[in-house]
Parts: sequence; C-alpha cells; structure tokens
Amino acid sequence: MEMTDVAAPPQRHEALQLAEVSAADVVIGIPTYNHEESICQTLQAVQAGWQLPHAWSGYSQHAVDTLPLPTRHVPAGDVLRFRDEAFHRYFENPRYLDLVRTTFGETTVAHILQMTSHRLERKYASSSTSSASNANTSPQDV
Repeated sequence: MEMTDVAAPPQRHEALQLAEVSAADVVIGIPTYNHEESICQTLQAVQAGWQLPHAWSGYSQHAVDTLPLPTRHVPAGDVLRFRDEAFHRYFENPRYLDLVRTTFGETTVAHILQMTSHRLERKYASSSTSSASNANTSPQDV
C-alpha cells in the first residue's frame, strides 16, 4: 500500500464543526439568497395561509414571539420546540464539550455551559409532552 492510499487524519479544527440551529423564517423585505427568492418564499407562505409574525420581533429567532414556518407535516410550534431542543442536545453533549475543551480550553467550555444554562422563553413552542401546537392559533388568541 502506498502512502497516497492512506487518508491523513483530520486536523483538530476540521473535526470540530460549527452547529447552526435556525428555523426557516421568512423575513419580509430581507432577501435570503436573492430578492426574487425572498419574494417567492413570502408569496408561498401567504398563499399557503401560513401564519406569519404580527410584530417585527416575531422575525427574530431568539424572541419570545418568534414564529418559524411550518413544514407540510409539522406545525410551527413543533419546529420551534425541536430547534430549541436540538440546540441544547448538541451544545450540552459531553463528547462535544470534551472536543471543545481539548481544542479551546476550559474557559470556552465554561462559556458554553453558562450559555446553555438558560432556556429561551417561547410563546408559540409546543410542549414536549404534547403534540398540540400553540402556533395553530393566531397570536391574538394566545
């Protein structure tokens, strides 16, 4: 076997991947990739009758009243609950924290633990014990 047949082990920084946990939010007036696509997403949401935020704060993924788009089979409240739970499962995972500790040190791990000690308050996230979604009602009804 030649050396060219053996893949080099990944460098530490290549093994550490950044997680981005965000919902598919439509932000009216702010293009996602280009202006035409943004208009298309907004029209699709309106034509499908999807609930959109009624206040500007609802377009912020960290806001209490954030409202992501639903999928064909999953209501917006379940999308939001899943996103929040996935964030905590990823960043609180001991294997991830060990990798961060080895790569960046204990100070960075302490920062992550402090960050994950807070849970975001959500108006429309469904409860993890129920499949019902608060996002099936209008913001005025909640």
